[in-house]
Amino acid sequence: MTLEEDLIQKLGTLNISFEREDHDAAKDMVAMQQVLQHREGVKAKNFLSHDKKKNQTVLLMLRAETDMNLVHKALGRLKGWKDLRRAETELVKKLGLEKGALTPFAVMNDADNKVPLYVEDSLKAQDKIWIHPFRNTASLCLSMADIQRFAEEHGHNVNFFNPEPPAAPTADGVAANGGGGGGKKAATSAAAAPGQESTLGMTATKDGNYPEWFQQVCRGAELIEYTDVSGCYVIRARATYVWKRVQRFFTDLIEEKGVVEELYPMFVSSAALHKEAHHLEGFAPEVAWLGSTGPEPFDPEKPDGKGKPLKECIALRPTSETIMYPQWAKWVRSHRDLPIKINQWCNVVRWEFKQPTPFIRTREFYWQEGHTAHATDKEAEDWMWMILDFYRRVYEELLAVPVVPGVKSEGEKFPGGKITSTVEAYMPNGRAVQAATSHHLGDNFSKIYEIVFDAADGVTRSFVHQTSWGLTTRSVGVAVMVHSDDKGLVLPPKVAMGQVVLIPIPYQSKSGENPAEAAKRNEEIRDKCERLAAELKRADYFEGDSNKYWKIRAYADTRQDKTPGWKYNEWELKGVPVRIELGPKDYDKQEVVLVRRDTGEKIKGVKWTDLTARVPALLREIQDNLFVQAKKKLDDAIVKVTKWEEVTPALNQRKIVLAPWCQEEETEDEIKKRTTEEAAQTLANEQATQPAAAAAAAAGEGEEEYAAPALTGAAKPLCILTDDDPRRPPLTEDTKCFLTGKAARCWALFGRSY
Repeated sequence: MTLEEDLIQKLGTLNISFEREDHDAAKDMVAMQQVLQHREGVKAKNFLSHDKKKNQTVLLMLRAETDMNLVHKALGRLKGWKDLRRAETELVKKLGLEKGALTPFAVMNDADNKVPLYVEDSLKAQDKIWIHPFRNTASLCLSMADIQRFAEEHGHNVNFFNPEPPAAPTADGVAANGGGGGGKKAATSAAAAPGQESTLGMTATKDGNYPEWFQQVCRGAELIEYTDVSGCYVIRARATYVWKRVQRFFTDLIEEKGVVEELYPMFVSSAALHKEAHHLEGFAPEVAWLGSTGPEPFDPEKPDGKGKPLKECIALRPTSETIMYPQWAKWVRSHRDLPIKINQWCNVVRWEFKQPTPFIRTREFYWQEGHTAHATDKEAEDWMWMILDFYRRVYEELLAVPVVPGVKSEGEKFPGGKITSTVEAYMPNGRAVQAATSHHLGDNFSKIYEIVFDAADGVTRSFVHQTSWGLTTRSVGVAVMVHSDDKGLVLPPKVAMGQVVLIPIPYQSKSGENPAEAAKRNEEIRDKCERLAAELKRADYFEGDSNKYWKIRAYADTRQDKTPGWKYNEWELKGVPVRIELGPKDYDKQEVVLVRRDTGEKIKGVKWTDLTARVPALLREIQDNLFVQAKKKLDDAIVKVTKWEEVTPALNQRKIVLAPWCQEEETEDEIKKRTTEEAAQTLANEQATQPAAAAAAAAGEGEEEYAAPALTGAAKPLCILTDDDPRRPPLTEDTKCFLTGKAARCWALFGRSY
């Protein structure tokens, strides 16, 4: 049995699940990042190091960008190990390892526990980490919790440590590597022990490691928390607040149109789910089933066990058509019973097999799903377009995210539907996101579920025409991806849980000065921050949505165990739109300094008496600016092409393409096939031409930078532009399809998407 086979067997014994990717040999971090660039998660760097006299050997698991010199120095401070360096080949082989295939799984070969495992502490909460299974032509993806459990089962503790050096605070109490503006370096707590500093901030960059950057924003800003079920997350208060604002905004719009709320069960019988075969086909791989009850799952090999099988397996709803429509068939008899307009806010389960991404692609998510039934086809289609415009307003007016409305192709439309309309958003990494959809179902479902009504003439019996439409917590992730930066979360003021934070800057007593006087001054400054926050919270301001006034959400951070620099970084990381600073000199002048989160601009000399007018205006300005900046990025990302040869180069530049298309259904698969093949060729070319110095840079041994690799994966039709879209070029008899050369029937957007 090989080491890899032994490893897989041990993981199975421990019930540790993992994802697997076989790939070309990845002997260094550059190669590993390239062969796994289509897979989200941290690609870990693993090293074996020893001290100068080889008395101590240590196994390390780190982020790709972590500097090995910092690691060795941190462990020197922490453990007293001197002159740590990379282990020689003979020590590597003692653990059954080969250079280029180091792995923390090697603890299973260290029965005497002579080689401790040290892991960079920023990996502690990761639920997706890629590591080799004793060979560099494959990688496994596990959570840190499972890696830790594997190590402990083999007699090894996981020792988490922070490789960053301690930061010396400056005279004003701001950490030297943090700065009042909260730069790329993190603020550091002076109270933490050397080598185990408590850091606050971002290490990944938006333009560098985008997936890791997004996960750091979600975790650092306390938007989500990981659970032990892959793809299922705790949505924390800051993100829940955004979702609640979306709910309120959208509910106001649909209630004006007569929509009422109802609640339907989350369980679907097998018979109901299978009644509409084409509809089920679109969800079949993702349907989760409940099959037993009791303190443990039913095991057919142990019929006398504690788990008891259900008489019939029950599905957890992937969507609610098959739950709602049998009920509607009971309620609809006459044209007087129409229209039906129902919405529900609930959770659904779709057991995704693609890489989970917080908010964007999860196995459980929250949404609203609306359903209507109408007497005519035109009423249903008009309703579909109205709801789509409501979704556009949610994104553009509330979340400050520009979207492109359009229609899905035949291959991309809702299973069982007649027309699927969509709003598509563009993410800064070059991928698109289906932001919300509104479906015209025609009478397809009413025929299956026999939802019929007597017409006004008392003779004609007709099937109803239906719509369904949905917006999910994906909207939260879209806003975070579009607006946030390398300092952390950026949120539009309309959806920020906290819009304003007031931070007192303490008075530093001078030599020989009575400390009691300094303490009194600082108490006055803190008290003024509290009173200004209270005044702001009482002030009304107009947000522009649904003609409503709101109270400003302000907070005074008067904690005395954190420096101003720490607080600046913390609230920048958490995305508070406006920071107000009040120092001793400002206090004497009865002024404050306003700092914008979106631009970093400082506005000095603002009088206390002007705050209740100045802050609301600034919040509106930030909201508008975020939309303008995002709109420019979207417009710049759309590239018009007319020939196939122009497509892949544009996609490789992280663009989405606007092209004339014949709309033949078989071309959809051809587009996906060609873009996949050409992306693979691009990747192979990059690997062949990648300079050797890039490998050294990725390993922390050099300084040369190299370009981020092109995106991989298939491109597909995102949406067909509507006739009134100003982006849509003229369509004439001479306009030819960019793929087939046949007469084009539309202009459509194509791109890679989540």
